[in-house]
Amino acid sequence: MLDLESLQERLGWELVNSQFLSVMIVNRKHQVVWHNQKFADEFNQGQPVDSTTPCFQAAGFGQIHADCPLQESIRTGKSSMACVDAGDSNFLYISIPLDEEHAAKVHIFLPKNP
Repeated sequence: MLDLESLQERLGWELVNSQFLSVMIVNRKHQVVWHNQKFADEFNQGQPVDSTTPCFQAAGFGQIHADCPLQESIRTGKSSMACVDAGDSNFLYISIPLDEEHAAKVHIFLPKNP
């Protein structure tokens, strides 16, 4: 018999602990309240991010992007995504609202065409 609830829980665990996806939870002020190890490895050389650090600074940017999907998610209460030029590569990020104060941001790097 299909145990869909168990499969959904397993999917959530696999996403949070992904070796391929950088995941963080941020608040309305864009402050990182949690991140997975992949995020630390890619953006902060394996070090934890201080909970007062804005997500855009933790990801190496000086300011919020004009098309920030987090702002859209907070405004609409719906998931949103954007592709951002990160110099040598692009990264796709998806913002998923979790409650009225928090959203998950999922990042994946995409190579640029030669």
